[in-house]
Amino acid sequence: MKKKIFWIVVSCLMALSLVMASCGPAEEEEEVEVGEEEVVITEEEEEEEEVTEEKAAPGPEVPKYGGTITLRLVSAPSSFDPYMAFLLGTGFLVIPYYMESLAMNDYTVDRAIFDFKSTFVPPECWTGCLAESWELPDLQTIIYHIRKGVRWQDKPPVNGRELTAYDCEYSFHRVLGLGSGFNAPSPFIGTNYAEVKSVTATDKYTLVVKLKTPSFTQLSQMMEELPIGYTVAREMVEKWGGLNDWRAAIGTGPFTLTDYVTGSSVTLVRNPTYWMTDPFSPGNSLPYVDKVTFLIIPDMSTALAGLRTGKIDMDGVSWEQALSLKRTNPELKWTTRNAMAPAILMQVDKKPFADIRVRRAMQMAIDLKTIAQTYYGGTADPTPMGLVGEPGYYLRFDEWPQEVKEGYTFNPEGAKNLLAEAGYPEGFKCTVAAAATSDLDLLQLLKAYLDEVGIDMAIEVRETGAHSAYTNAGYAEMTYGGGFNYGTFIGWAPPRALEQCCSAYLAKAKLHNIKDPVFDELWSKCDAASTVEELKRTSIEADFYAIKQQWYVHIFPYVTYTAWQPYIMRYQGESGIGVGHIASQLMWIDQDLKKSIGR
Repeated sequence: MKKKIFWIVVSCLMALSLVMASCGPAEEEEEVEVGEEEVVITEEEEEEEEVTEEKAAPGPEVPKYGGTITLRLVSAPSSFDPYMAFLLGTGFLVIPYYMESLAMNDYTVDRAIFDFKSTFVPPECWTGCLAESWELPDLQTIIYHIRKGVRWQDKPPVNGRELTAYDCEYSFHRVLGLGSGFNAPSPFIGTNYAEVKSVTATDKYTLVVKLKTPSFTQLSQMMEELPIGYTVAREMVEKWGGLNDWRAAIGTGPFTLTDYVTGSSVTLVRNPTYWMTDPFSPGNSLPYVDKVTFLIIPDMSTALAGLRTGKIDMDGVSWEQALSLKRTNPELKWTTRNAMAPAILMQVDKKPFADIRVRRAMQMAIDLKTIAQTYYGGTADPTPMGLVGEPGYYLRFDEWPQEVKEGYTFNPEGAKNLLAEAGYPEGFKCTVAAAATSDLDLLQLLKAYLDEVGIDMAIEVRETGAHSAYTNAGYAEMTYGGGFNYGTFIGWAPPRALEQCCSAYLAKAKLHNIKDPVFDELWSKCDAASTVEELKRTSIEADFYAIKQQWYVHIFPYVTYTAWQPYIMRYQGESGIGVGHIASQLMWIDQDLKKSIGR
């Protein structure tokens, strides 16, 4: 089944409207194979209809043990080693099932307070994992009290021994280059942990982290479930040289990695010695399911067939696919999540983009509401926002002063007037660099909008590697890529999301050459926040300053959907599938319901 591609044609400015036409056939039938059975998939022409989001919550229930949860990977894992971080590929999705970090998301938090659908989780929504608790005697010290009685999975060379603070020390030393024979950080990690000065196990159950500078937000970063935070044992690295081979991937998590068929599947089975019990059903050991299987299915039509027949229990889909599945499989449950928002970045220290009137005009030339309604089928929210995406840490659009709102409101005549005031009454020519893997259809649409106000934007497309090298070196006049809601999508704390506009950060990747000492000072205050309240206040101040400067042409996050079978209980739409440790072990299968719907 070929993916339907929507081509957008912009009509004349007098009409101020968009026309979207589908070039795909009204009905397409294709046979795809999932497992041993063949399934006929009929894709009818999409009709706009609402995909209802589930509002499930743990209620009075009696969880049952047993069964297999089957998930999907779009490609084979590149590695199973947290040290490899950026090279993990889909291995990043598998790691949380068998490895653990110091803390995890606290899914007992009332979902009305926080729904865990963004990957940035506020500090107050974390709970202990390998660390039972922690304390901050000062803003440069974090003391973790390691949980007693946690055991490695019973596989050689660790053979089920108890985990200690020395394991945690070794793991951080290995990836950060802070000792234990490691003198340089892993080249496959980012700079989010650059503030860590030392990590020391002072005894078997105490881990002390020292920071270079006072940073409340580093606590959140230290607990985040990025690959760097996962704990490995020294014996495994010394025996295998790393954890690239799946046989070396041993952890303390709820499941044990038992098999990997290259290009086909990853299998994990229940860890019988797992330390955690169910917070909703006290006394129940975890996890509930016997097995988790990841099927490697690159083809989306095959994956959709698996969802329709119950051979895949959970998967992410686009809004178009969600509408189709809603019709064919109304029994499925749903949740949504914002993806990374696209944007056009520009060299703001060079003409014509050094003039804020030009940048403002470019934004005002884009009809966000119409794009949301047509290109994204009414599923996306076009409300403008800044770099930070977590509620409480940014100022909502309805709270902006009217003058600032106008700079993000579709007004082509106003855009022309601003260009004239800036000395470009006839517009100007410019070039934007784009990766071949980016949404080039949307970029063509943005180009058409800019054409209407006199901005002739040429598009240069390169393969991903060449594009990154070209833009990071500062050769691109403009760059098409991710723009805002970094915190929501990637999981960065507000200072890390805001850092994208800092002079020091931009010296490494010259995408837009912002050099604003006022913003740098605001960011520094945010990064040095000592309480949650101060972090929220300083985040709002820095983010709103960036909003007023209009350093990007912002679009908005599009929406992705996660579908899951109704018999998968306790899953409530948390970001990712099982990310957060506790999500995967809490899920259980209602076998009676599964049988009643013929699965």
